[in-house]
Amino acid sequence: MINAVRTAGNQRRFDSSAACRIQVAKLAQRAGLSVREIAALFADLSADPTPDEWADVARRLVTEVEERVRDLKAQLAAMESGTRLCEIGRDDPAR
Repeated sequence: MINAVRTAGNQRRFDSSAACRIQVAKLAQRAGLSVREIAALFADLSADPTPDEWADVARRLVTEVEERVRDLKAQLAAMESGTRLCEIGRDDPAR
């Protein structure tokens, strides 16, 4: 969770841990993760995460992104296969 303190002028102020979470969240968002998936990624982080905790987040994020890349490459290969587009994924129960 990312917490902020509001100033008298109603501006949000974040501590250094929150700033890091925001940067990681932006990275995860660019990689295609949803807000819900990003929240799950941060769910087990302590208020002041240790380097080991951040390493775990990095491993989980890399694993997720690699899975998405594999899926996208498979979809791209299917599109390039000459198969009619409307038939791609028809036999895939996940779709």
